[in-house]
Amino acid sequence: MIQLKGVGFRYPSIKETGAEERVLSNIDLTVDQGEYLAVMGPNGSGKSTMARLFNGLLLPTEGEITVDGLNPRKLEEVWEIRRRVGMVFQNPDNQIVATTVLDDIAFGLENRGVSRDEMVERIQDAIARVGLTGLEKAAPHHLSGGQKQRLAIAGILAMRPSVIIFDEATSMLDPVGRREVIAAMKTLHQEGTTVIHITHSADEALHAERLIVMVEGQIQREGTPLQIFSKPEKLIEDALEVPLFIDLRERLRRQGMSLSQHSANSEELVEELWGLLSKG
Repeated sequence: MIQLKGVGFRYPSIKETGAEERVLSNIDLTVDQGEYLAVMGPNGSGKSTMARLFNGLLLPTEGEITVDGLNPRKLEEVWEIRRRVGMVFQNPDNQIVATTVLDDIAFGLENRGVSRDEMVERIQDAIARVGLTGLEKAAPHHLSGGQKQRLAIAGILAMRPSVIIFDEATSMLDPVGRREVIAAMKTLHQEGTTVIHITHSADEALHAERLIVMVEGQIQREGTPLQIFSKPEKLIEDALEVPLFIDLRERLRRQGMSLSQHSANSEELVEELWGLLSKG
């Protein structure tokens, strides 16, 4: 469990005034074990900064944060937090360090002094879980974008974290790569891993159990994705997108079609449209 109480964060200013730049203000948040949480917000909303607080890469300048009761302000506990909370970043190339898939996954385990027998077991398990079986000897630079990102995920899985944060992890991928990474997130969640997805994509956020919308360093709205997207005009005001099927549904409603606002996905919208068209 990750808990934030009254958390704020300021970056030291590089401006001549010397004033610090406030990025987060008064954040209260609990992320339960096994939850699938999505965090949306416009550029500069503080969502990526908050993600770095989750695993101790940054420390709050105000308030307190704990991970499974561990305090990142204590040096002896921050390393355990980083073991428990893994991060997948935007560019997979920044996380790949070896010349083969197998060696890249082994890198972190070797640094932790994991025994060879356990290392082999963990690597095989991680490769299977992300669907890279058969590519153990492949050079990472020969992989597709989606495969590279899944390799980054495998390297984190081998460390046996309880939480994985995906910080804009699909933004540099093509549609196929995005689907591969989203599928990996859903599988991890089903297996009991806590998944935190920092994203600009409303369509990707739909897969989460809970959605947080951040604006100007604060949590503005919170609920299920469908609850949040049921009022698309508020998202548009904050320069955020809405899922494509909801955008289409609202456009059709404004043109006079008697569509409900309860469709949970594009398939349900198509079914409702088909029903209306069948009635003539």
